[in-house]
Amino acid sequence: MFAMRIVFTTLGVFLYLYFFWKKLKDDYIQNQIFTTAFYSLSGICLFSLSSAYYFPGYEFWFGVIGSFLGFLIGVLKYKLRFFEAFEAFVIANLGVDFLYNSFGLIEKFSIRSSVSTGTAFILIIAFFVIDKHYKKFTWYKSGKVGFTGLSVAGLYFVLRSVIDIIFPSVLSFAGRWQAVIFAALSFTVFILLYNLSQKKV
Repeated sequence: MFAMRIVFTTLGVFLYLYFFWKKLKDDYIQNQIFTTAFYSLSGICLFSLSSAYYFPGYEFWFGVIGSFLGFLIGVLKYKLRFFEAFEAFVIANLGVDFLYNSFGLIEKFSIRSSVSTGTAFILIIAFFVIDKHYKKFTWYKSGKVGFTGLSVAGLYFVLRSVIDIIFPSVLSFAGRWQAVIFAALSFTVFILLYNLSQKKV
């Protein structure tokens, strides 16, 4: 099982780098793209490992915070356009989330793992479908880049909130309160999406 964990971790790194690069390759040079992705991946690893040793049960949230902080460092260092880069950040992390839950499903089958894996897979497909067609939405007034990342992130938080209510994790530090955190994050993201939709091109 340890060997399989190494395989899934390696696949996760490559999938993260591929998705991040694919989304930004037309607008930024490779050094900017891969260095920012490296910062984000480093944040996931450092914060998750720190949590595992010192704050067991908080690994998911520490990983999310570390990933986002690393991403922000790259955005600020290279002056990347936030919402454009955020879309790469979202799809890259969805890829990692899919592999993480897939490994959990193989390691120990559970309905929660199955639902989480399926949700991540569906959102990855939704990301590319929405990204291809969002400019055709007449109600999205601004047409600005960022719609896909924000809408899929919002959906992710909503669905995770529902999953945590129906299938509370015994490993979660907050139990069903985690669902409230996800709901609050989804509300915040959808507010950002609404504000973005109102801006003129």
